[in-house]
Amino acid sequence: KLSKKDIIEIYDLRKLLESHALQSSIKNISSSELQSLRKIWEEMREREKERLVPPKFYSTDQEFHWRIIKKCNNQRLQAIFSQIYDLVRICQHMYMNIENALDEHIEIIEAMKQKDLNRAKKLLEAHIDNARDRVLKSLKNLKKSPL
Repeated sequence: KLSKKDIIEIYDLRKLLESHALQSSIKNISSSELQSLRKIWEEMREREKERLVPPKFYSTDQEFHWRIIKKCNNQRLQAIFSQIYDLVRICQHMYMNIENALDEHIEIIEAMKQKDLNRAKKLLEAHIDNARDRVLKSLKNLKKSPL
């Protein structure tokens, strides 16, 4: 069971690590890799009109964020992020709420394709803050609901 404080700490560390990794990885991720990721997110956004499949969302989300981490070429950062991301995945599965996340990923990818580090960092950090807030909102709603 994760507390509100746990969730805030996990997402603060996640934001710090991913934002730092983005500084190096934005130069190392090819346009074709980014275009491939963007296509997957756009296809999911189209499917959202019917029914989004959460496992597909989470696997694509994981692939995207790990791509940023791996392309920074810092093994120690990757090891620390692995520990943090395991906790993020627990949060995601416990408190499933992915509203607006599809568009957020597409915007980050577009800024990365343009090699606009400042914009990409701001979008990534806002995305992580929004993800944290979605988890906290779900946690709050869960506590309110009768068992």
